[in-house]
Amino acid sequence: MTSVMGSNEREMTLSKDDRWLVIKRMIEEFGIASHHIRSYDNFLEERIKRVIEAHPIIDADVGFFFDFRVKKDENDVERVIVEVEPRSFIYDFDGSPLPDITPMECRIRRVTYGVPVYVWVALKRIKYEGDRREAEVIKKERVRLMIMPLVVGSKYDPYLSIYSKKDKNMLIMLGEDEMDPGGYLIINGSERVVVPREEGVRGRILTEKLSGASTEAKKYAVMAWLVSPGTYRNRVTVYMGRQDLKLYVRFTKAGEKEPIPLLVLVRALGFTLRDFSLLAAPEEVEGKSPWGELITTVLQLNMEGIKPEVLISQENALFELAKYMSDLRIPLTPRNRERIIMEIKRRLNLYFMPHIGTNEKSWPLKGYYLARMVRRVILVYFNKITPEDRDHYKNKRLKMVGDFLEELFAFAWRNFIEETRRKIVNVVSTYREIKTIRSVLRTDKLHDIMVRSLATGMLPTGVTGVTEILGRLNYLDNLSHLRRVKNILTRTSAEAKRGKVEARDLHPTQWGRMCPNETPEGELCGLTKHLALMAYVTTPLPAEERDKLINAILPSLGVKPEPVYVGWTYYPNTPVFVDGEYVGVHPDPKKLVRDFRELRRSGRIHWQVSIKYWEKYGEVHINTDGGRILRPLIIVRDGKPMLKKEHIEKLKKGEWTFTDLIRNGIIEMLDAEEEEDAYIAVWEKDLTPEHTHLEIAPAAILGVNAGIIPFANHDQSPKVTHEASMAKQAMSIPRPNYRLKPETSTYILQYPQRPLVTTKTIEIVGADKRGFGQNAIVAILAYEGYNIEDAVIMNKASIERGFMRGYLYRIYEVEERRYIASMTDEIRLPLDTPGPSQRALEKLAEDGIVWPGVEISEDEIVVGRVSPADVGVPGVSVIGGIRMLRDTSEKIRKGEAGAIDTVYLTVTKEGTAFVRVKLRQPRQPELGDKFASRHGQKGVIGLIVPQEDMPFDEYGMTPDIIINPHSIPSRMTIGQLLESLAGDIAAKTGKPYDGTAFESEDWLEQLIHEAKKLGLNYYGEKTLFDGKTGKMLKTHVLMGPVYYQRLKHLARDKIHARAQGKVTLMTMQPTEGKARGGGLRLGEMERDALLGQGVARFLQERFVESSDGIDVYVCKKCGSFAYYNPNKKKWECRLCDDGGEVYKIKMPYAFVLLVNELMSLAIRVRLNIEDAI
Repeated sequence: MTSVMGSNEREMTLSKDDRWLVIKRMIEEFGIASHHIRSYDNFLEERIKRVIEAHPIIDADVGFFFDFRVKKDENDVERVIVEVEPRSFIYDFDGSPLPDITPMECRIRRVTYGVPVYVWVALKRIKYEGDRREAEVIKKERVRLMIMPLVVGSKYDPYLSIYSKKDKNMLIMLGEDEMDPGGYLIINGSERVVVPREEGVRGRILTEKLSGASTEAKKYAVMAWLVSPGTYRNRVTVYMGRQDLKLYVRFTKAGEKEPIPLLVLVRALGFTLRDFSLLAAPEEVEGKSPWGELITTVLQLNMEGIKPEVLISQENALFELAKYMSDLRIPLTPRNRERIIMEIKRRLNLYFMPHIGTNEKSWPLKGYYLARMVRRVILVYFNKITPEDRDHYKNKRLKMVGDFLEELFAFAWRNFIEETRRKIVNVVSTYREIKTIRSVLRTDKLHDIMVRSLATGMLPTGVTGVTEILGRLNYLDNLSHLRRVKNILTRTSAEAKRGKVEARDLHPTQWGRMCPNETPEGELCGLTKHLALMAYVTTPLPAEERDKLINAILPSLGVKPEPVYVGWTYYPNTPVFVDGEYVGVHPDPKKLVRDFRELRRSGRIHWQVSIKYWEKYGEVHINTDGGRILRPLIIVRDGKPMLKKEHIEKLKKGEWTFTDLIRNGIIEMLDAEEEEDAYIAVWEKDLTPEHTHLEIAPAAILGVNAGIIPFANHDQSPKVTHEASMAKQAMSIPRPNYRLKPETSTYILQYPQRPLVTTKTIEIVGADKRGFGQNAIVAILAYEGYNIEDAVIMNKASIERGFMRGYLYRIYEVEERRYIASMTDEIRLPLDTPGPSQRALEKLAEDGIVWPGVEISEDEIVVGRVSPADVGVPGVSVIGGIRMLRDTSEKIRKGEAGAIDTVYLTVTKEGTAFVRVKLRQPRQPELGDKFASRHGQKGVIGLIVPQEDMPFDEYGMTPDIIINPHSIPSRMTIGQLLESLAGDIAAKTGKPYDGTAFESEDWLEQLIHEAKKLGLNYYGEKTLFDGKTGKMLKTHVLMGPVYYQRLKHLARDKIHARAQGKVTLMTMQPTEGKARGGGLRLGEMERDALLGQGVARFLQERFVESSDGIDVYVCKKCGSFAYYNPNKKKWECRLCDDGGEVYKIKMPYAFVLLVNELMSLAIRVRLNIEDAI
């Protein structure tokens, strides 16, 4: 803690540096983007195998089949064997394999960075020995299943794995950035990231009280639902009627039109009312219920309205269920009774809680889960327990890259099986022999589906926006995008976005898991979130560890694995669930939880497993699944933290890692569910014997972008949100390899600096190594009105010295495209085509490509290219037997000019020549450029003033930037004022000043104390003199170093004007947008404003002459359009016998179009014209 805390500091055993060292070691060990990498590795190692195991056989009923369960040797058992080769691999344009391709080469050549995935497959022949059907292995092969796009940083990444120590010289040779966190895919040369999505938890029962005006809410009071884990979303929902206390059930393909009465389903599963009551309310049956016979009474009431014969036998109930099924396609007649019952059984197996089991043996357990749902619905209805909160993070999971890939691979695998079946039938029907297994397997289809879906972000299942192009404007933009999380509502309709307000709210369980500030403004506010600094996203526990937990550790703790059967009850024991799956019962749940946690703290149970005893449900829940967000906390015993100085020393010396702190029971990773049992102190001085845990650092609740703001706890919350967005737009040197990487546009700040006033977050994530702004001397002063409305005044001499100067790099790409009939483009000098002048070709070399280093301006050619004239151009293409060519050279865009920085010549994966030219454009600060401090104080340059006219202090120092005092009171960005004083202290001491949020009880007192010791004005104020008159200003002015960012919004790139130019063919109005040379739109509101000023002639010019004005001939007699008679060479009216009285009028073409459309609908439009004078 800091010195101003006085007596409290002596009681502290942990200093600020100690606590932040723990956070630093965590980030170093786990990485900023490791959740993407861990999830992807889990997909390669376990989930591909799991999908294949679900459908391991491809059988086309032709006497032989393919089986992916193979014995590698005689002692082995038949199993699915998937092998991933950690070696990058592509096929070149000529079909030859190209191994060991580097990530940079993939980016430049626009190919996919991937590794080959192999699988063992056996070809088996069916033979019969008597009545026995046996399969004989003919041959087995190791087949390449696909080239899987690789997440950069994965353990299978041969170059950039985060698990191996990287040599700096090797990275330079590869052209890679040593600070690149990985976590993204390179697909067709484009860097794409899979943004995690929030999903409701699967396999757990959730309850909700219904309210609102929906038909569902009017009819039912309470609902409980359970979604099966896995690829398919099989959902079971139990409703309770608002008035009649009746219970109903819906599940996939059942109860969709009319819900199923509960007891019909219960009887169909083989339970009587008493059997079901033993599961739903055993304490009521035993007479020990705190609420009387509530549940059993409601269940008995539900027998009313059901025919007695339905409940007599299970078969009758199954037959009755058929009435509630969708798409049954079997007539409901007694003759079809057996068929119908078989179909209902099949549906109950496949669609009703299929994760529990897909045969009739699982029905008792399914009945138990249904009883749990019914119990909760009834107790919520009568306010005996509270409903679940769907926004609580225990009821949410993050759907990661591994989950999306599993879903995609499951679809691709089914498609692959179908295509391979067709190929087998095709081979057999043409009497060909299968020489190799790989020649029959349609692995090409599998690969295409995987790559195409990831390249477009559209899964075949209909989910869109799965992958996004990675933000690379600066280092913070990169980190922010990799830590982004989307809510499921972001991909639904606008009504849903507006309707569910609670989804946007900050929830208490987001503390330490989601940044409270970093979220976009506008319609996605609160839906798109970002992970907090210390948030850790779990991956599923490995299958062996999970099995060991269930089969060995839990029984050793007293869990009895009792099977569920009809007539069974768990009472008086407590049921135990692992990821929602029933595993047994325990007589003392509190002891179980206590013992379990002790085992976990000693390292015998994996640290990412959580446990919680829910008294209101009488259940113990253990979680091992992926997508939960854990956060670290220091364990407290008897009011003292377990983290001691000796542990900090071990961390400093590198003897221990962060994981060692967890294994030794010093730090614990808690998820939102287990945190319900914790009593957490924010500061060490607040600890009491009742506390169970201690926060490591309160500033860790912020994300990366909010964490860079010094004194953020003294800024108004919306301003912190603004800065979290603007930090992603700040110009910097984003990475050292920016000249190599082929990015559409790169903004470079020539001289980025480390901030004088820093935070621990900046140091830990490495943002200070990149820089994202400059330390500016900022005075808060009104200056002749040029800095009103957030404008800033800038010192001309500062700009001339290099202050905030930058470059914009823009890429121009030209490819030799191929067309039908073997026609191609040709990159060369376009000498034999009409169009370019000799002057336009001056800067091109003999090969038609511009020279590097050449100064070039708009409309000049960078790469010469000629194309066949008949491709995409109507008209004659061959004149006198000679094929005509047209000039399709790439020119510099409007408003751009600069020097050619680099030229790349390469070949695409299709084998076409490809040229990439990088244009470097200087961007020095000018009027209209946008700047911002780290406290959300943004503004554009309103005036650039010569240094001699700027105010100065007694030492002759002038400010670089002057901002308006009115920007402070209403925005309440006190953090900026504190930063100005802290910057003075940092400049005086020569050391960066740490302004991490919350790390002082009173920042102002602390800063004043330190400024006094250094002999500075302890309010940071200076006496200034007017630069023009030399007179002393009559007030003290706050002036000091503040870190300012130059944002990417530059006036030079936005300025746009035109007189006449391109128009759209349909409306004849000017095109839209700067890129198309479009016009500036005067809309209805602008028209109204001009009309109010009475400038009718100006409106005529804007809306007619400069837009789509056209000469139209109108008949004065009948008011219809006239037509040109070529014989008489005059305009005449066809409706009037004498040709009418025709006058020429100028009107907008859009109006003529409207009249023509109305006439096409047989509506006659009459135009009344009269003389203007």
